[in-house]
Amino acid sequence: MGDRTEELRELFESVTGTESVTERQRRPRGSLGSDTDPREALEAEIETMQSAHPFETALPLSALATVVERFYEGDSDAEIAHELSGQGETIDPSTVGTARLDLHLVRESDRPDSDAGPLLEAISEGTKSVDTAAKTLDVSASTVEYWLRVRETQIERRQVADRYRQAFETILQDRDIGERLTASLEETGLGEAVADQEVDVDM
Repeated sequence: MGDRTEELRELFESVTGTESVTERQRRPRGSLGSDTDPREALEAEIETMQSAHPFETALPLSALATVVERFYEGDSDAEIAHELSGQGETIDPSTVGTARLDLHLVRESDRPDSDAGPLLEAISEGTKSVDTAAKTLDVSASTVEYWLRVRETQIERRQVADRYRQAFETILQDRDIGERLTASLEETGLGEAVADQEVDVDM
């Protein structure tokens, strides 16, 4: 745990007499000990992922980090696309969908129909074509191709034990813990005490 977070934690406990906030900080996967900014940590993890699994999307690193953040906030692809479009060039929801799969972020709505599994496997094995599967399932060829991409993503997730999603969740969890801790201190009227403590440390 970083010095700043440790100071806030101890001050919170001494004044409130509770460890209700710090209990969440003691989760085994927490990484709040790093002094790295959560956004920088997120981008670094995405870079690591890109080096091991080339992405289809051409979105810049900052945009990919936004996709991760907004995905975990529950935003739709359209909402994320709107957010990214406000930051620069126009992005469409399908681009966000591709980015999500690159990042191993699969929604329940992405998953193929239950009866599509055998046909998707047959396509992967080369014994069925996309067009044949599309006719059998009564869906478009583009839908079958998307399901294949989702299937590949799920296979990749299993191969890496879902390590990247776990890393994303840990980074965002630690960021939220830090924000909740600071907010709790402010709500208990400790803002001035924290400010005084910072002055003493700098002197």
